[in-house]
Amino acid sequence: MKLDGLDELNEAIAKDPTDAEAYDERGELYHDYGMLPEALADFNRAIELDPELSEAYCDRAELYKEMHSNGDDTLSLALQDFTKAIELDPDDHYAYHGRGGCYLTSHDFSSAIADLDKSIELNPNIPIAYMLRGAVYREKGNYRRAGQDFQKAKDLGLNIADVPLKQVQELLKES
Repeated sequence: MKLDGLDELNEAIAKDPTDAEAYDERGELYHDYGMLPEALADFNRAIELDPELSEAYCDRAELYKEMHSNGDDTLSLALQDFTKAIELDPDDHYAYHGRGGCYLTSHDFSSAIADLDKSIELNPNIPIAYMLRGAVYREKGNYRRAGQDFQKAKDLGLNIADVPLKQVQELLKES
């Protein structure tokens, strides 16, 4: 299988083996194609080369989240990386909703709400933050707030929000 863009990234790395961003981009490519060990190696190398590259921490955190969903015990590593990314770039809405998703998975709902609120404050046009916050409210039994967030996610173009939206609407009818 030939990965689009891989040759260019390999050339960039061969030309400048200290190019942390090239390693990070190649790691993203590997991750997109399910090549998780290769992705992890490149994210680690990017961070080793540039410990201030917040995007590499977010990318590695996303990889750790996927590894966790595949059964690995890596959620705490994802939380650490998202936290580091936030320390490096406190205005990165992506890091906040990523960490909020980790908190949701670990059932730390108050931390999840705080991070998702911050993500939405920084960029109110990202539907996944509303979707995740709606999931937190649903878990807490606040179906009205969950429905509002699922509706907002749907309004912003996240069509998969329609399923949980209908579920909480049914729950609201029953209560």
